[in-house]
Amino acid sequence: MKYLYFLFLLLMVSCGEHDTTVDVEEPQAPKFPDGTYCANVDYYNPSTGTKRTYTLNVEVESNEVTTILFGNGGYLDNSHISPETLSNGGYCSITDDKNRTFDISINGSACSSIDNIDDGESGSEEKKITLLQCASIINMTEQEMLEYEKEFNESRNDLITDDWCKKFMEFIEQSREHKRKKEEMERQMNEGYIQTLKSLGDDDNISCQSMIVKRYGQYYLLEVAGPRRAMMGLTSFTTGSSNWQNIYIKESFDKTMYMYQARVVDQASSMSALQNEMDNYCN
Repeated sequence: MKYLYFLFLLLMVSCGEHDTTVDVEEPQAPKFPDGTYCANVDYYNPSTGTKRTYTLNVEVESNEVTTILFGNGGYLDNSHISPETLSNGGYCSITDDKNRTFDISINGSACSSIDNIDDGESGSEEKKITLLQCASIINMTEQEMLEYEKEFNESRNDLITDDWCKKFMEFIEQSREHKRKKEEMERQMNEGYIQTLKSLGDDDNISCQSMIVKRYGQYYLLEVAGPRRAMMGLTSFTTGSSNWQNIYIKESFDKTMYMYQARVVDQASSMSALQNEMDNYCN
């Protein structure tokens, strides 16, 4: 009897050992291995209300869509979107940094031809046109192009975005305006720029006054009439006459002009040749 009881216990222990065996499930390979896939993409831009469907390529890593590729060579990567995990059916939805949504449904291996988003900017960081093509829009001269290339160490064949083209055109327009003002200032200075001025008497009771003016590379000694003290600055006068004439003087390019009576006393090719004469003129 004891022998049968022992045999029964042995069978019970043996059966219990078999019951504790656990099956280990082998890990499954990802549904979409790393690579590039063709996808139908439903695009929506809430800013413009645009809804369209495109055929685009997407890049997949670790079963996540990491990059959306466009037909113009542009793309959205992790600087614009966050990777999203694909469902078993190959679907995910991505929102970029401009709040545009891309509902992605993979339909096979990489497409040979893909679309480009035509709702404003595609978000691409790729360059689109050459600097020269941009320059042609504003009829940029060859001299302007050479000066720009030299100053900024850029080439007319460099590729730039549409936004950069607009900024480039604004810069050129500002440069042209600056150059125009500079040329106008140079013209006014060439017309006559007072080099030195000598006055005898009080401010409102000048007894004698003379000045040396440089005009187109030549120096002129002028006597100024009247009790009012003249000022340093820009002026213009008739050079071929020693008669009294009206001249206008302004302190700078954007200041008010004041009229004086003056006459040409002498002229020379250097200022030093007139300096002694000026010093002695009112003595």
